[in-house]
Amino acid sequence: MEQAFWTVLTGTLVFALGKIIESLCVQPYISYKKVIGEITYQLIFYAQAYSSKMVKKELHEEASDTLRKSASRLQAYFNPIEWMHLWFVPSRNDVDEATASLIGLSNGTPPRDSEARDNTRRVNIIRKKLRIKFYEE
Repeated sequence: MEQAFWTVLTGTLVFALGKIIESLCVQPYISYKKVIGEITYQLIFYAQAYSSKMVKKELHEEASDTLRKSASRLQAYFNPIEWMHLWFVPSRNDVDEATASLIGLSNGTPPRDSEARDNTRRVNIIRKKLRIKFYEE
């Protein structure tokens, strides 16, 4: 009888500890990685909008709004995992720089005459700071 009690108690504690680790570490990290995936998608999908004035005004507005929302989401989803200080998670400074570049990209859409080059620099900063890799021709 006593052995069964300790077995049940140990199992319950292991289960509870697993749920705590999942809710404090695993789920916030998954949410953060989803935001990184969304940003990667947006950098590719809206490239024409932030690098050219020759697209529809609606696309410029959509790109600008979407990039700004992503900057906000990046900060919101990074905050719960910042305390982990894992080697595969960017530093607070890197995330802040990427956020500033996302906001700058949002503000620079549609690009004025000299901003297309600035927007390319911003995209490179975002990719570097968030460790985003995608194919370029």
